[in-house]
Amino acid sequence: MVICHGYVVPADIKKWVRVGRGAVGVAGSTRALTLLRQFASVLGTMTETPEGLAEAIRLLFEIKGCRIQPDEGKSGFGTCGSDILYATPGGIWDIGQNFAVDRLRDGCLWARGSGMDHALGADHALCRDKRRRGLYPEQRIEAALDAAAHFDVKCGGPMVIERIEDGA
Repeated sequence: MVICHGYVVPADIKKWVRVGRGAVGVAGSTRALTLLRQFASVLGTMTETPEGLAEAIRLLFEIKGCRIQPDEGKSGFGTCGSDILYATPGGIWDIGQNFAVDRLRDGCLWARGSGMDHALGADHALCRDKRRRGLYPEQRIEAALDAAAHFDVKCGGPMVIERIEDGA
């Protein structure tokens, strides 16, 4: 786990929190993760859609003093300094630093944080290898995380993989 400015924190600190029927993962700000943990039960009752969750998180950050600032020299939507993934049994959504929401394709591996490029590159290589196309999702994720931890000095291990099941 890495938090802003390259400080590596022991991996036993989870960078995700349960919110409603899903889990929210954070790359970037530890303050954002702290707020999400503190207000997870409230966020879970306020949101019925990923877009609603993104707006609730934006308002929470604003109310609690997280700096949401426009891109340098530009007006309009600001950024929060954290990337967020929202996973539910019904799908996974990427919530960008500007709180834009994108649904990920089913079966698509996606990542956020400093090791993102290494993880996605490793998964791409695995999927191109005909002998490895039949890997289970956990095997693909494990290989991607291993590559991220190996090639990015800001990614610490060991990695934890957990499955979100409907009704869990």
